[in-house]
Amino acid sequence: MPHALKETRIARSADDVWAEVRVFEDMHWYPGIESCRRDGDLRVATMRGGLECDELLVEHDDPARTYTYAVLAFRGDTVFDLGGTTIDLASMSNHHRARMRVLPIDDSSCRVTYELELDEGHDETFELTSGQYQAVIEHLRALMEG
Repeated sequence: MPHALKETRIARSADDVWAEVRVFEDMHWYPGIESCRRDGDLRVATMRGGLECDELLVEHDDPARTYTYAVLAFRGDTVFDLGGTTIDLASMSNHHRARMRVLPIDDSSCRVTYELELDEGHDETFELTSGQYQAVIEHLRALMEG
């Protein structure tokens, strides 16, 4: 199973950063998300261009500052051409899990990790998605330190 661990250090307390990201249906810190709603353990995120993604909350642990979710479905225009390579995000439905963690380093800094797991056979989408995860946490760092 392809696995990637992306991480960054943020010059803010773990409590401050966790307060920013802990609410599963509040993705204001995630670039490209226009809106988000929650129905029970299901989060529906709408991205620029109208693409929707259904994500199931698998685990949420406030004391450990972590949550895990699984991508269940994409709706809308899911096919992208990346310089001659065509990727269909719909192929990741039910094959993609992610975990976000905020780990204290000291009183004024923390380490944020964003893990990705995809089932075998998703090499192109794995490279695209793992790169996106690093960009997301770097955006979070800029937001928190700005």
